Amino acid sequence: MGDGPEFTLRGDGSITTYCNDKFCSTVTFTVINLNDCITNVYGDLQPKADGYAGNFWQSCKDCRVEGSHIICQCGKGDGGFKESSINIDDIVHNWNGYLSCSGQISSCYPMRWNCKPANWWPDGWRPAIVDTPCDIWQAAMMPPANLTLPPGLKLSTDLMSKGRA
Repeated sequence: MGDGPEFTLRGDGSITTYCNDKFCSTVTFTVINLNDCITNVYGDLQPKADGYAGNFWQSCKDCRVEGSHIICQCGKGDGGFKESSINIDDIVHNWNGYLSCSGQISSCYPMRWNCKPANWWPDGWRPAIVDTPCDIWQAAMMPPANLTLPPGLKLSTDLMSKGRA
């Protein structure tokens, strides 16, 4: 997706990107709140364990993106902070065109496969859907200028065509 980061880190701890949807041969805008994926353990960013709260965003600050890593200053629990990083590629995955982590996807963005009926879902395993707020609507309306699609894929414009903002 160009020479820049593969995703955008938002001010609420969520990331946005475009993922390939193998069912409709499109690229869809998708988001997941990393508070459902990452935790801070005494200053170290780690994947969230099942059944535990992530919420790294509450105890980390000055987060930035470098390649596929998120780097933050994270609280150590003693009042101090230390730099910590985590590779997003190790914990966030493309599940049929939508970002997924820890066996779950976010309700932040409507899941719809444009070439399928409205209530269609892929067969097989289904991730849990978590209801974590994300501030993504403005970003969803503006695809990045440097977005390069692989041959044969097109950008899904379902959200844009509905005029949501």
